[in-house]
Amino acid sequence: MELFTEIERLVGEEYVIIPVTVQFIYHRAVKGARDSLWGKRGAGALLEPDEPEEVVIEAVYDSNTKEDITLTKAEERWVLARCWKKLDDMASDI
Repeated sequence: MELFTEIERLVGEEYVIIPVTVQFIYHRAVKGARDSLWGKRGAGALLEPDEPEEVVIEAVYDSNTKEDITLTKAEERWVLARCWKKLDDMASDI
């Protein structure tokens, strides 16, 4: 999936707004395997842990120059929040 957004960076002594394109993947939550209990499948003990949903950022690049951008931890948190918001917006449009 792609997200088009902007990040604000300190360049020299002033802040510059950089338009960026973010490529990310959404992994839905997956229920781990369960043992059977009295013949009922999936009702027994946990065999594999549940996997939570997650968003993985694959690439971030400047929308104008197409150069790769390395995000700071704060920028990465902000971009991840924007990715989750895009997914929420897409889900509410259905």
